[in-house]
Amino acid sequence: MSTRRKVECAAVDFKSEILRTDLVPHEDVLLTRRLPRIKGTYAVLFRCDVVARIKLGCAGLHTLRPGWHVYIGSAFGGGGVGARVGRYLRRNAKVKWQIDRMKPYLTPHEIWYTLDVEKRECLWAQAMLDMPRVSYLSHVGSTDCDCKAHLFVFDKFPAIRTFRVILRRCCPSHDMIRSSRVAA
Repeated sequence: MSTRRKVECAAVDFKSEILRTDLVPHEDVLLTRRLPRIKGTYAVLFRCDVVARIKLGCAGLHTLRPGWHVYIGSAFGGGGVGARVGRYLRRNAKVKWQIDRMKPYLTPHEIWYTLDVEKRECLWAQAMLDMPRVSYLSHVGSTDCDCKAHLFVFDKFPAIRTFRVILRRCCPSHDMIRSSRVAA
């Protein structure tokens, strides 16, 4: 049996994005809107409802536990944020990154992103460590940098407002952070 989900897009200034319809295989997730195909930094917020032990390449064996998992990345190649995040929403994408091994246990719920011209992935990872009640999976998603991790875990859904405040404190010139909710 398949389910359909819509992606609703909202920005801090409440202007909606121009988005395209895209049918994503597995669970027939229906994206009625598209994230911009522009370079930027993003966070995908997933819900995990199971306990799973997974081998994540050079990061080793990790245990996923129930809660909210936030994966941070950047998209400065072809297709930008829209293409990269769209790949994370497709269940049938080839295993290329550590997050791909976790996708069978995770359900996407929201995307935070910025179209800032500067690569902010590591800054976002540092800011995420300052969020209340956060833990992380050591070295997951951060094999190409010196960050502790790019995958963070919360018992409760993390507040984007808190994240924005933390980012503005350490980087006043940071571009607007938008959010797109993946709704059932």
